[in-house]
Amino acid sequence: MLHKLNGKKVQVITGLTVLDLDREREISESESTDVWISKLSKEKISAYVGTGEPLDKAGAFAAQGKGAVLVERIEGDFFNAVGLPLFRLGKILERFGISVFEQDFS
Repeated sequence: MLHKLNGKKVQVITGLTVLDLDREREISESESTDVWISKLSKEKISAYVGTGEPLDKAGAFAAQGKGAVLVERIEGDFFNAVGLPLFRLGKILERFGISVFEQDFS
């Protein structure tokens, strides 16, 4: 997969749905983030794969880990690129009247 992404722009799209079962309300949205992967040598790809880090990643790299050195740039929500668009989720929760600063999620 890294050979196919090599030197290209990757678009990370995450869909999320928040349900309020008490009020029977639902909000579904998506977030898109563009990630540019640098041009990588076969040796660099092999070395990165050898770390084991990309083996359980949907896009075969971890922008929040060692794979960060493979990422030339990101346009959009960084947290979307690594798993969950937290800014968008926070905005959806606010529409339900929930503030992450006033809740105990532990």
